[in-house]
Amino acid sequence: MNDQAPNLPSGVEDYLWDTAAPVAPQVAAMEQPLAALAAPSTALFVPPAKPARRAWWLALAASLLLAAALFILTRSSTPPIPGGWTISSHTGPITTSPVKSQPGSLLIAMDAGAKAELTGPQARRISAGDSARFVLAASGDEISLEHGSIFLQTGSQDGALSLAFAGARATLSPHAAAQLATNERGATLTLKTGNAIIMFGKGQRVRVPAEARCELAPDGSAATPRYYDAPGILAKSLAVIDSAYAGEKSDPRDTTVALESVLKAARPRDAMTLWHVLQRVPRESRGPIVDRMQELAPAAAKSSPRDALINLDPAALDAWWNDAMP
Repeated sequence: MNDQAPNLPSGVEDYLWDTAAPVAPQVAAMEQPLAALAAPSTALFVPPAKPARRAWWLALAASLLLAAALFILTRSSTPPIPGGWTISSHTGPITTSPVKSQPGSLLIAMDAGAKAELTGPQARRISAGDSARFVLAASGDEISLEHGSIFLQTGSQDGALSLAFAGARATLSPHAAAQLATNERGATLTLKTGNAIIMFGKGQRVRVPAEARCELAPDGSAATPRYYDAPGILAKSLAVIDSAYAGEKSDPRDTTVALESVLKAARPRDAMTLWHVLQRVPRESRGPIVDRMQELAPAAAKSSPRDALINLDPAALDAWWNDAMP
């Protein structure tokens, strides 16, 4: 058997495999009668593939079902807000949980960066800031601040609020607006409007009028209230008097100098501060304080005899406050 390829005439092989080669007459003669049977030279048309149809309605339905499930779970797991209060708005995550030791009470905690607004009956309002944590009592009339800062507004005549913080308790009057802040160093209550009575220690109390502030130590002992625009020397001298009043070791001469500075720096509105200082010093130091009080608030002197004030007569003290602090 002969396996060798046949010998083609010269130029035929080049024409068959190379379109640029010269035409081979032998092959051209065969192609001419077959040309009528050749297929058209039109390129094959392949239609473009259609994009997959997106089932958008399936995605929408899934989203709605997920949202509904989250709503149901959240609503069923969030304890009710006591006392007619509602969380009207908030930004960032907050946590609410019942307080086992106080049936019906609710702990409300702000995460870092979170804020919340609560509204209650009688036009009450609470604004809680970053990392604030407080307990709302079952009655809705008492708030215990554990950490952070809150702004409070009381409403109508029946809208007073009780506060618990830093070992002390306070009552905000109706139509009051106050800022309460607490941390490991103690607490500060600042009144914008209205007034507050702070109870601490063994039956001790201070009164904080509008535009005044009172600082409390971690043990709940209250400093002498002062207006937040009080002269610096007055605030500094009050700290010395408060230290002696709290029983801290101090030099009596320093207390005497501090009292003289307070009496000299006091403005008419600072008679309120002197009313508190009067009740924190020994009897022998009270005379000059009463005289300065009567000078700064002459209208109150008529209903509060000097000797009665020096003896800290409760009726005389209340009468002076009611006349001097309308």
